[in-house]
Amino acid sequence: MFKLTRLLFFPADRATAERQAVIQTLRDVSAQSAAVKRFLLEPTLPGVLNGGDYIWHLQFADQAAYRACLSQPPWRDKVDPLFEGGTFKKYESVAYEGGLSGANRKLESGVYRTLIMTMRPGASPQQIAQFEKELAGMPRYISSIKNWQLSHGTEASGSRQWSHIWEQEYENLEGLTGPYMDHPFHWGLVDRWFNPECSQYIVDKVLCHTYCEFKTSVLGPDA
Repeated sequence: MFKLTRLLFFPADRATAERQAVIQTLRDVSAQSAAVKRFLLEPTLPGVLNGGDYIWHLQFADQAAYRACLSQPPWRDKVDPLFEGGTFKKYESVAYEGGLSGANRKLESGVYRTLIMTMRPGASPQQIAQFEKELAGMPRYISSIKNWQLSHGTEASGSRQWSHIWEQEYENLEGLTGPYMDHPFHWGLVDRWFNPECSQYIVDKVLCHTYCEFKTSVLGPDA
């Protein structure tokens, strides 16, 4: 499955009605495109970091289907103008092939979280491989992670050339803010890759930590 995730930042002066119209346009294009297998378009919850006002996440059968979608009139005429000097002066975007994953439980509703990041210059292949191994090992110890995927960015734009996408699904927000964030595996092992005071620090300080509620799983066994 090939994916596109965009974090949407509305200018502060945009009226509620205008925001709703823009979101409806994106929702309609997503729902009506035969190339889009499933999508998520939901407002972010309080507490995100560089997470935007909305998460827009789309899935395609493969990269060819993704590129075909971007070339179709609905995307060119309705979506591109919003991002090319239009409503979204700021947004973060990353397209990627779905990577290593664990789909353990179908959730009818819950919280989707994604961490979009890139590595600092000088990070060695060995360090990056160990970092990825430890991230992918988190679900074995943190039971609140129900479904997950760790992927590498194919193309990106925004604050950085995003290289890593770490997605998870939880039954509720408490599963993320409690058991995940407070688990010893997180702060005692994985956190050192993000901490400038640790010698293993390799993750760029600019990252996107964002989450929203969902009504249909995008990572579960049937996704």
